[in-house]
Amino acid sequence: MIVIITLIIFWVGISILIHEVGHLIMAKRVGFEVKELNIGWGPDIIKKKWKGTIYSLKLLPIWACCSINELGDDIFLNEVKYNKKKIVKKIKTLIAGPLMDFILVFFLIFYLAPSYSNVVLGVQSPSTAEEIGIQKGDIIIQVDQEEITTYSQFAEKLYELKGQEVKLKIERQGLVKEKSFLLNNNINPNEDWFFGVLPDKLNYSLFERTRGSFNILKNFFIITGDIIRNIFSKNNSVESSGNGTMGIIGIIRYLYTDYQMYSTYSLRFATINFITSIMIINFIIMLVNLIPYPALDGGRVLIYCIELIKGDYINKKIKAVTLTWANILLFLWLIYILLRDILFFI
Repeated sequence: MIVIITLIIFWVGISILIHEVGHLIMAKRVGFEVKELNIGWGPDIIKKKWKGTIYSLKLLPIWACCSINELGDDIFLNEVKYNKKKIVKKIKTLIAGPLMDFILVFFLIFYLAPSYSNVVLGVQSPSTAEEIGIQKGDIIIQVDQEEITTYSQFAEKLYELKGQEVKLKIERQGLVKEKSFLLNNNINPNEDWFFGVLPDKLNYSLFERTRGSFNILKNFFIITGDIIRNIFSKNNSVESSGNGTMGIIGIIRYLYTDYQMYSTYSLRFATINFITSIMIINFIIMLVNLIPYPALDGGRVLIYCIELIKGDYINKKIKAVTLTWANILLFLWLIYILLRDILFFI
């Protein structure tokens, strides 16, 4: 558990830093003054000024913050002279953060995710695969009349068929066998498409790896859409936290359970699966940050776009009240998620 928590903290620090570096690079490119890039919390360990920006590494490197003068609340709320070009520069600077998140996720997907075949390396217990007699060495060749050549294709198809009856064809020692089963959530309540096979490693060509990366990225969008829908659904209760909103406690518990289960069969696959889960979480956060809500990057972009269309700044009192209440409501929602995690997971 301590290792998982440490890895999550490390990843959070890295992903936030890359996000903030995106803002920094674009801010400097458009000519904005970047006062400081802080990495971590606590007292400074290293602090150096370079090209007008202070770079500081603090005692606990689990956070990052880029201070850009033109994006500060003081200027945001008190701008007087309308400047269209400056607004466009601000939009570019804000979008650069999520763009860097996207580049990070795609790079990791490209490097790690499409590296498994349709050959079964092991079967988890308990699992749907074990129940229907899947064995090590089986080759999954077809799911519901669709040919399967890679594990990512197989996982994508199962996700599409979640909760439905699935017809599966496998090849075992040269013989083709057919299996039928109902894909449900009896084994793993958090994943209603869970099947329970561990795939063998496969070396892809550059073209296949690129194509696989885009397929997985498409699945990330689908999974994120499902989660966002669950957030606003009537079933998004404490009991359904695994399928809806989940705070840091729920995430740690989920990743720890998942890692334990997979590491029983393959440490490498458990590690890859852990990183993939982290990537999905990072991808979800990236998209959520683009939601047009005032406390998020997407909200600021929306406000600037309105000002571009309007040809003038929005009244500073309206912006101040909107920003204040947006921050308060976001904070209360995060507290609510944390308390629900405590009730459900502890």
